Amino acid sequence: GEGVGRGVLVVGKDEADVGAVADPHPVGRRQGGEAGRGHDGGVGALQRLQQEGYILDSPALQQSRPTVAPLTREDARELFSIVAEIDQDMVGRGGLEDLPEGGPAYLEVIGAWRLSTQFGDMLTAANAKLPAPFALNLTYDQPGHPLQYYCRADHYSYARWGIPSVALSRGEHLDYHQVTDEPQYIDYDALARVTSLVYLFAAEVANADMRPALNGPRPDPSAPCRQ
Repeated sequence: GEGVGRGVLVVGKDEADVGAVADPHPVGRRQGGEAGRGHDGGVGALQRLQQEGYILDSPALQQSRPTVAPLTREDARELFSIVAEIDQDMVGRGGLEDLPEGGPAYLEVIGAWRLSTQFGDMLTAANAKLPAPFALNLTYDQPGHPLQYYCRADHYSYARWGIPSVALSRGEHLDYHQVTDEPQYIDYDALARVTSLVYLFAAEVANADMRPALNGPRPDPSAPCRQ
């Protein structure tokens, strides 16, 4: 069977609302080996996925996304060793002063159930373990939503290859991508709760006997994304 024991679980972050201070690079974790290096010592499949994320975040740049190059055998082995990906983007704000529906329990979830119902249910199980669970907002994950977050979020670099992936966010705010986006505006209690959720969710995935089952065949990575 496909056990999780020697797979890769990618936990990525874009920004925690600290302006240019934030490190936008996801981190790969592999049990028993180094993640992200190709067989020739160059850029491996995991690093290519991370780089694609910068294109997906901009509707203008989506049109310039390169076509999918054929995978080498080593790239394919590395790529499909990735069990799942958990992305966090703008998880440091989300209060009522930032958006009308905001508050301590507010959390946007995009993509969790799209490829694997089991993966999404693991998120639900992890959330239920929190002393104060989040109210998961699936509005921006709805098919056809005009903001196209499913196709724009960094997690889609993994989802397009059939890797169960999710984007977690506490929502946009007026300081988004502005020089006024400074650390003193972060809700550190809420940020810590998101971190706890990601830890519990990652543990659910990593400690499972099998990788999350896909709902159907892997998608064509060259096909246009559909919100």
